[in-house]
Amino acid sequence: MNDSMPPDFRDLFADAPPDRRREMASVWDVVDAAEAARSRAFQREETWAAVAERAGLDAATEPLGSAPGAHDRPARSGERSAAARIARRGGTRTATRRLLLLAVLLGGLLAGGWFWTRPVTVSAPGGTQATATLPDGSTVELNGGSRIAYRRGFAALPFVPAEQRRVRLDGEAFFSVTPGGRPFRVVTPSARITALGTQFTVETLRAGGDTTTQVTVREGRVRVAAAGPPTGAVTLAERGAQSRVAGPAARPTSPTTVPLDYVEAWRRGGFAVRQASLPATLRRLERRFGASIRLAADSARTRPMTLLYDAEARLETVLTDICLVQNLSYRTTNQGYVLTEP
Repeated sequence: MNDSMPPDFRDLFADAPPDRRREMASVWDVVDAAEAARSRAFQREETWAAVAERAGLDAATEPLGSAPGAHDRPARSGERSAAARIARRGGTRTATRRLLLLAVLLGGLLAGGWFWTRPVTVSAPGGTQATATLPDGSTVELNGGSRIAYRRGFAALPFVPAEQRRVRLDGEAFFSVTPGGRPFRVVTPSARITALGTQFTVETLRAGGDTTTQVTVREGRVRVAAAGPPTGAVTLAERGAQSRVAGPAARPTSPTTVPLDYVEAWRRGGFAVRQASLPATLRRLERRFGASIRLAADSARTRPMTLLYDAEARLETVLTDICLVQNLSYRTTNQGYVLTEP
């Protein structure tokens, strides 16, 4: 921060984020420039007072409104000059205090704005799960390796509600949405999901440079659209209805109906995939169990599979079953697990 800032004032922001410290440095630059200008003016007055005193001139004036004879005796020129200098010093110190107070108040406003606009983030590390209650009372259950972010209070500014309740998701989560007058939207890298009073699961899965979003409804209605240019939208209105969006410019797939046991197995501590490729299955295992799993075999020679572990799934058990289905074997390493051909 600015070297001219008093140490005590600088210490107040020592632990603040870099952008916050830069804001306060800018504020102090304004205060410091104002104080420097006032100091130069004071030095000019001091110089003039000294010159006037040597020349025998009256460098100070009586305060406006003073009645004649209000003082016991007329003040000599030197005394009036000294009194004027003291008054000016006092005025400068008062102005400095006011500027410092202004800086503190402005800093407080900046801090409040920074705090309010900074998104709230909730995450569940790999191998764990987390539940969050949103400002409107809606709840979100996060699978391992997942994260959500939303505006504090679902507000655009303090005490100014935003037009929509917006949550950004990376990973997998189950949403139970409280009905409200504002749309509830979930945003992923590839899709925009809009719901009003419903329960649904959203999963994102990265493959190469794109992210596929899968949406499955438990109850209520959900509208699914691509994140990029409009390509059409689908509405999921039946229990188990599901749609996928393969990228930000992809068209959502037509609704299909799937068993919720597969979609929500992770909520019960289990694990499930349905007609999933081996690479996609391994990515879901990494997220669910927080482990590193590498495929050291030709994925083109593997085939889609369906697995369901309703509760208390163990990673080693799932890997053993996968190897039986795919004719592979696995071994542990310092980094995690490796699947290879026999």
